[in-house]
Amino acid sequence: MTITGIDRESFALVSGWTYVAGTLVADALTTPSGTRVLQRELGAGHMALVDRPANGETLARVSVAMARALDQIRHRETGAAPLRFRGITPRTIGQDGVTRLTVRLEDLVDDVGAEREIAR
Repeated sequence: MTITGIDRESFALVSGWTYVAGTLVADALTTPSGTRVLQRELGAGHMALVDRPANGETLARVSVAMARALDQIRHRETGAAPLRFRGITPRTIGQDGVTRLTVRLEDLVDDVGAEREIAR
């Protein structure tokens, strides 16, 4: 499956996993649920978990919210999913209280079946 689009920062034409990870995943995870006018179903609900304790329960809720958001990403023409959510791992909990995460995804575009990571 070929997937092509515009990079959200440089406005350059990008394709494959570069587009999926750089634009589609970022959009899905940074858009609050229900805020897109023509795509109300797009977005993540993990913003509601801000200021919760950084514990196992909150991490599980964040993981579910991210999995739901990423499951909504579809190729516009075919409706096929370009990725599959595989898990989430906390990397650090900084003194500033910010938890950094690594999201593990299965690539269904370029290297089908390969596990990829996105650290934020």
